[in-house]
Amino acid sequence: MIETPNNQPLPIILDSPLAQELTEQYRAFAQYWPSQLKDRKSDGRFPLTFETLVTISHHKEHMKLVKRLGKTEQPAIVIAASGMCQGGRIMNYLEALIDKPTTDVLFVGYQARGTLGASIQKAQQGSRIRFKNPIGYA
Repeated sequence: MIETPNNQPLPIILDSPLAQELTEQYRAFAQYWPSQLKDRKSDGRFPLTFETLVTISHHKEHMKLVKRLGKTEQPAIVIAASGMCQGGRIMNYLEALIDKPTTDVLFVGYQARGTLGASIQKAQQGSRIRFKNPIGYA
């Protein structure tokens, strides 16, 4: 379990209905996992399980969480499928949190040239990035 500096559990938030469904399916088919993951599971290290994992399915839950994190600045790890940051739930997190000094954005996938994700990756400290939520999730 990951803890914050004040020894509080750090919530890991999976805010992507598709990723949540894929995670559940992946767990259901553990018999087909590579031997390395099966070995970890038999050693008591169950992949894809976090004691502090919070899953968000519905849009109302999502908006409530975004507002709370923006207001309280509670430490959390948010996993949100982003594509290229061109729409979807990630836009709400970016709008609410990106300008806070306590926020870090980590990209684990490719960000194509001309996308908001690429602009964020190239930004230097103090840079200004203009973006609009093209889908209007706010």
